[in-house]
Amino acid sequence: MQIIEENNWREKSGLLLQPEKHISDNVLERIWKPASVHAFFSHKARHKTEAGKLKDELEKYGVSCFMAHKDIKPTKEWVQEIENALFSMDILIALMTEDFHDSTWTDQEVGVAVGRHVLIIPVKIGKDPYGFIGKYQALSGTWENISKMAKAILGIVLEHPSTKGRIKRAVIHAFKNSPSYETSKHFVTEILPRFEKLEETEIEEVITAFNKNDQIYGCFSAQEKLPDLLYKWTGKRYHIIENKLVKASPRTKRLASDDIPF
Repeated sequence: MQIIEENNWREKSGLLLQPEKHISDNVLERIWKPASVHAFFSHKARHKTEAGKLKDELEKYGVSCFMAHKDIKPTKEWVQEIENALFSMDILIALMTEDFHDSTWTDQEVGVAVGRHVLIIPVKIGKDPYGFIGKYQALSGTWENISKMAKAILGIVLEHPSTKGRIKRAVIHAFKNSPSYETSKHFVTEILPRFEKLEETEIEEVITAFNKNDQIYGCFSAQEKLPDLLYKWTGKRYHIIENKLVKASPRTKRLASDDIPF
């Protein structure tokens, strides 16, 4: 592999010479999970285990993450695959450990994100943002609490203008596959309430997710919060009967009241 000298990496890398690059649908399907927001992890290789755990956390909520040290297939040209990910990412997450600047590649990756005007989220894990991203306020992170770090990143993605619309679709898709009561709780208490309006098809997906996934209908917070959320989105009342969300009617109201022991 040719080493690119630190003082002229911008010119020699070639990555900043083209603002956009067409990526085929086949490549996009290979790199990213379906119905997701695309996040590129810029990080040092020696932190790949911890970064992999952060990737797993974010992907529970609809943020598909690319890690060069984990996601590139041995048969693919690795530089080409990194470029494919860089030119199709929606977000760059810079995991700023003390050794972040020691890699020429991390600076190039940040440079592409700046050139493409995508959302950059620096996460301070021992090092402050510098250079291109010195103007951004970094999230404070620690490998000892990866779940908290993932939720903080997700909060930015949910509110940023460049990702706010797309993340809604990704969240609803991910909600259907919620893997645990704890994840379901975070969906219904912290994420779904942020959406003021859902389309009719999205509402049906939320209802179907509850009715089919035992990690959702078995979650107390989901039982408590979802009927109120559905009322906010539809103006219609829903009851839970035998672990199913059912639109209220005179009949369902009577059945629901039958369960009250007084």
